[in-house]
Amino acid sequence: MICLIYGENKDKVIAKTSELLAVLKKKRPNAEIFEILASGWSADHFDSLLKSQGLFDKKSIVVLKDVCTEQEDIRAHVADRLETASSSENVFVFVETKLDAKFLAAIKKVSKQT
Repeated sequence: MICLIYGENKDKVIAKTSELLAVLKKKRPNAEIFEILASGWSADHFDSLLKSQGLFDKKSIVVLKDVCTEQEDIRAHVADRLETASSSENVFVFVETKLDAKFLAAIKKVSKQT
């Protein structure tokens, strides 16, 4: 599953992210949470999270913060794997400041709408 939270109002984005994570943690209290930042980006790590499962719970929660806002190469890598992420056992939460129209359309196509 993919969830997308984006916008330039940091307070609203932080509040929505906290709200969503609280819901996800309540549903899956034993799920592992992974946070990925652009500064610590690893394509191999991201790809492994597309397929891996948590130790105590089938789903992990992967929070990606501004990884697609920052760099085109990361955005392209993620865009190529959106279908896989949407069908993964893990939950991918994208928290982004700005997104180009093409990537935004691609991620909205496969993300959970709320």
